[in-house]
Amino acid sequence: MPEENPLSQRQLEVLELVSKGCSNSDIARLLHVSHNTVKTHLSNILRLLDLSNRTEASVWYEQHYSQELQGQFLPLTVRDGAGVTEYPTLTQDLADILGRRDLIQICENDAECLYTLELRKNENGQLFLALLYQETHPSRQMLWSKVLEDSAGAPRVVCHLAAQLGNKLVNHYATEVLATRTALAGLTPLFQVEHKLRHRSRQHLTEAHETLSQLQQRYPDVPVVHSYRAIVVYVSLLEGFLPATGDSLGMLAESAQYACNMAPESALAQQAFALHCMLNKQYGLALKHISLAVEINPVLESALFLNGQVLALNGHYQQALACYDDYLALYPEGELSGRCYAGMCLVHYLSGNFAEAKELAHQAMLYNQTVQAGLCLVLISIAVREEDDRQLASLLNELYTITGGDQNRVNNVMAFVSAVIPAESVQPFFADLVAAGVTGGVTRRSPA
Repeated sequence: MPEENPLSQRQLEVLELVSKGCSNSDIARLLHVSHNTVKTHLSNILRLLDLSNRTEASVWYEQHYSQELQGQFLPLTVRDGAGVTEYPTLTQDLADILGRRDLIQICENDAECLYTLELRKNENGQLFLALLYQETHPSRQMLWSKVLEDSAGAPRVVCHLAAQLGNKLVNHYATEVLATRTALAGLTPLFQVEHKLRHRSRQHLTEAHETLSQLQQRYPDVPVVHSYRAIVVYVSLLEGFLPATGDSLGMLAESAQYACNMAPESALAQQAFALHCMLNKQYGLALKHISLAVEINPVLESALFLNGQVLALNGHYQQALACYDDYLALYPEGELSGRCYAGMCLVHYLSGNFAEAKELAHQAMLYNQTVQAGLCLVLISIAVREEDDRQLASLLNELYTITGGDQNRVNNVMAFVSAVIPAESVQPFFADLVAAGVTGGVTRRSPA
């Protein structure tokens, strides 16, 4: 960003759209302003920058903003090794899917790339994929390799490979490369934000908030920053670390709307807008946008997981469970972290299958990367309905342990549930919690 920038954030938003070739009518529609407002902004921009027309304004924007962000995303070269002719489209297909992640940029045989994905043959003539890390030329470190089977070119297999590779790349870059640097340039802190989102602790989410606040001040017109901001706010609400107040909901809404308006081709932006729709109980609209996110990027883990949640909120319970089967086919580690159990628990609870919901919730709570406070409230609700006093007393103690006796966190989770879950499910759920004494303070009971 230029040190002396005379333009406001809104003027920068207008100028970015101008640089993309948008007409005044397009800009008015995308920014939800009138045609005359756009004309006024353009007139002021030209005056402040001492420019004559839209073309000069576009050039100014590209020189001062676009160039600064070039090379900020993780560069990856994908290629076939010498003499490899099998699966002629495999590397192209992988490059296409990997390139749909907002943080990965596919380069054409760029020797300066830190990472190279290459299709090779071993000494036995077997085909295998090798992911290489090259910090200093010519030394290379093999981070990952996989011998390919006969079905390697099948679309589902390609998606599975891309899913493994994408996570390996981002995790390595965030934890092994960026973690060793004292200063992070440009948008590179977003890789650490994505990594912290997987841990969901209060500290990780607080750090992610701080990082995004700094990035948003420096890059107010970059959609991917807004996408991550909306997602981090949502996860913080879900975990009970933020209250579902007008301020936090407004922050999420503003970021999600901006990201979706400015980057409708981004799966992450579509996912962010789906979260905004869920918090407004616009379930049909949420399904439309999360489906679009999965269509844009069929291996975006967070969108695949959220797809099951949105299907359940729309009452499509069997489709939601099938969605989790598809999720686990691409990301088997979802079972190892317990996340899939938490997702399927909600599906069964909303469908009234409490026995299955209870079993899945208990499984999920064995892990520390799941929404333990929310799951405990679900189990309390079920214990009340089953009139199981012994289990209820144990769960109230567990809720106290999970939250550290922090009633505000419990209240925050309850407010989040109220904002997202359909009214016909929320009312009996809250009645169960009142009956259990989860009001005005986390009640601790000794086992009966």
